[in-house]
Amino acid sequence: MSLHAFSGIWSAIRLTGLLLALAMSSGCGALFYDSLGVASSGSDGAKADAASAVNESGKSAETGVPAADIDEINSAIAELRDLDPATYNELNAQWQASLKNLEKTDAAAWPSIKSLYLTTIRSRKRQLQSKTGEDEASDTESTTEEPRRSAARGARRAKQQKAQRLAVKRRQSKNPNGEHDEDALTQADREAPQAETSSATPEVPVHEAAAQRDGWFFLVEEDSPNASPAGTIRNVAHQAAEVEQDASTRPRGPQSTEHTQHGPSTNTADTGVADATTEPASATNEPAVAADWRDNLTAAIHTLEAEIEEGDFETPERDRQEAILRLLYLANGRRDAAVRTVSSEESQQREFWSKQMYALSLMLDEGPVADRPRRATAAGAALGQAQQHLAAMGDLILKNMTFCTSVTSFAIYQEFDRFEFVPGQQTLVYVEIENFRHEETGEGQRLSFGGSYQIFDHLGRMIVDRQLAEFSEVAQDARRDFYLHYAITLPQRVDPGEYTLQLSIEDNVRHQIAQSRIDFEIRGAVPKNASQLR
Repeated sequence: MSLHAFSGIWSAIRLTGLLLALAMSSGCGALFYDSLGVASSGSDGAKADAASAVNESGKSAETGVPAADIDEINSAIAELRDLDPATYNELNAQWQASLKNLEKTDAAAWPSIKSLYLTTIRSRKRQLQSKTGEDEASDTESTTEEPRRSAARGARRAKQQKAQRLAVKRRQSKNPNGEHDEDALTQADREAPQAETSSATPEVPVHEAAAQRDGWFFLVEEDSPNASPAGTIRNVAHQAAEVEQDASTRPRGPQSTEHTQHGPSTNTADTGVADATTEPASATNEPAVAADWRDNLTAAIHTLEAEIEEGDFETPERDRQEAILRLLYLANGRRDAAVRTVSSEESQQREFWSKQMYALSLMLDEGPVADRPRRATAAGAALGQAQQHLAAMGDLILKNMTFCTSVTSFAIYQEFDRFEFVPGQQTLVYVEIENFRHEETGEGQRLSFGGSYQIFDHLGRMIVDRQLAEFSEVAQDARRDFYLHYAITLPQRVDPGEYTLQLSIEDNVRHQIAQSRIDFEIRGAVPKNASQLR
């Protein structure tokens, strides 16, 4: 086949690729029309003009392709008129413009080209029908569906991109005899499945590789510059079926579309169509392959490892960098490296990250579903240990301080209805303590607290300052829920009015003090809610 015939075939294929990209992304038609020099509105009369010129052999006199096929494509485009007149005009204008460039189309290649045209049009029709159904439906659809669909689309695209990269590697690893050089491929390359191919579909020679859109390669293979001025596009019909299957789950609405051309630009004089491609992606004209996220992640790990090893960080910054590195290890599936202890000077910091990463690694384990309860139990225990180390790094906190008539256990007490008391009245003060620290002893985990309280009048003058009894206990295991309660006697000689009780608790193990305040009122007579303390 002559180079001139090549140009005619490539013109049809390239326009089909552009038409396919248009169908996958609404609102981007103007970009293509400006590049192709085609008007943005279509004419219904053009359809009749194209179908009228038919010779005796049943082929169009203008294009040389079967007139019945042209009528079928015209009919498919006409079905879009009622769904979206703007889309109909755009696609029809594209189709009418491309008819002039099909006269040199090879008969063996036309069925694949026709299939790609029809697949594009029908995919766009389904999108418009689906959009119409969504406009009429209620807005009660769960918002969690879109993230799930987005994740599914991302997984499909990642799988497609991986297959394309492997195909490129295998082509580049051919030895002078035309055979694959297995030594040039990694073990992962040899074990990974190759992209699907279809031997039933004829190869269509072209001048250049087709465009890439959203990381999805429609036409994927390009020969070396020494072999031929034309690239090779394989499996057009097979790829059209993949596009049709994927179109139903693609996000609808306007999307940005980028087109990248590889190889020499098409001669406008040969094809009669203006060049709609952008600048070459690289000087070497190698196929553009989007990097897999795992490749990027591995590169980030290597970079951060080098920065930590060579950097002169202060201790807090180094701890932060090492924690980030452990998270990257975890995302990359390197569980042993993720749970490795960081080199922090603080033991609580080291143990927290170790337990935290272990818990996350358990939940990210790809084991059988039946093992999930066991993994969840182990992860919960590790998170509990991590929480204890985290609490030990935080500030000592007093919570839920209140006046009570009785206290049974943690969070179980009888509170006064109103904090109104008389001079000399006795009351219980309940308070919960968080972020305390244990001390390991030969007998178990020791806790130790000291305390004091002060009473201030409404002017902020301190009228009472008392020490509280020391509290200490040794438990067989670390305590999580802890509270204290004290019996306090209000002063006998005090004027009626508003007062504030300030409680101070010191953790004798970590040597830290926390305070809490509560307001109350002193009255001259015994209030109705005054009851015997228990």
